[in-house]
Amino acid sequence: EAYFADEKPFLDADLNLEKTATRLQISTKSLSRTTSYIYQLGYPDFVNSWRINYILEQRKQNPAWQSYSQEMLAELSGFGSRQGMYIAINRLHGMTPATFFATKAVE
Repeated sequence: EAYFADEKPFLDADLNLEKTATRLQISTKSLSRTTSYIYQLGYPDFVNSWRINYILEQRKQNPAWQSYSQEMLAELSGFGSRQGMYIAINRLHGMTPATFFATKAVE
């Protein structure tokens, strides 16, 4: 967690299990097991949850982010594409990005 919070590797669209495991000096199997056991998420969903939370935090701290297109939000947060962000938000939260961000803006 500290690695993700401090260094924000999830902003790299090319981040993968192997890169993270190498950086943390653990095996890919251990990293995969850890994200599954502690967070009940596979590694890709774990990374995407960090990306989604990053967008939410930036939208709170920086009003300009509120007006960014979904393409821009996806690019700035490490998703490979708007479609990747759409799939991740739908998978993790069961709604479209537009609905998800609208509900979070109200909270």
